[in-house]
Amino acid sequence: MGEDKVMERKALWMFVLVGLLLFSAESGWARQCPTLIKEGRDTLSKINLPKAEEDKIKALLDEAHKFHDNGDHAASVKKANDALGTLKKK
Repeated sequence: MGEDKVMERKALWMFVLVGLLLFSAESGWARQCPTLIKEGRDTLSKINLPKAEEDKIKALLDEAHKFHDNGDHAASVKKANDALGTLKKK
């Protein structure tokens, strides 16, 4: 019976550690979103693009902001990186 308790404790600790790792990973995404969005907006304000391209990039950054606000940080980072990728090509 003692061995079963040890296994239960190990399983519980593994569960807790995995939960903490997942939580910290999500928190990292959450902190990255605003930085990328700000970088995109700052870069956009410093260069001169045709209105259509500027509107497209603004829309991507706005969408990234909405994803961030809704807690979908992976999607937010993707949209912000899409906008930054487009800006870096200019």
